Amino acid sequence: MSEFQWVSDSEQLSLKVEEWLEKPFIALDTEFERTNTFFAKPGLLQVADGDSVTLSDPLAVSDWERVAPVLTSLDTVVVIHSMSEDVELLQNVAGVYPERVFDTQIAAGFLGYRYPISFRKLVETELGWHLKKGYAVADWEARPFQQRQLTYALEDVLPLYNLWQKASGRLKKY
Repeated sequence: MSEFQWVSDSEQLSLKVEEWLEKPFIALDTEFERTNTFFAKPGLLQVADGDSVTLSDPLAVSDWERVAPVLTSLDTVVVIHSMSEDVELLQNVAGVYPERVFDTQIAAGFLGYRYPISFRKLVETELGWHLKKGYAVADWEARPFQQRQLTYALEDVLPLYNLWQKASGRLKKY
């Protein structure tokens, strides 16, 4: 499993946001609980910025609006795969939608993949990486997290940078 930084309070999150604002991109994914609720309940926020990976616990962080500056920055691209549910969740907890989004699933559609392509299939086809992805249905509200959940969460965010680089490079040719 890759190394990651754990964020468990609002002050730590603010410090990470300051770092992310200096980056040209952040790769972002969320895990959430959507059963017995109209709006998804956040379970985990994963961010990779090219130098480090951060996992943030939304049950411990009290002020999610602190992430808004990086989501609305015009200097930072937010790379997501299949963004609809992630963006809805971010709007509900942080009060904003990301301004500069690169959705790798949409990009793959423009590159000739059948839409919608799964993250696992895109990562295997484009990068040759084989993800386990066997933990998609988990209780993201239960603490502590199991090692398999953390591995799954990291695999959901780590390939996004490479997918963004490959896809954006190919899309520029059109």
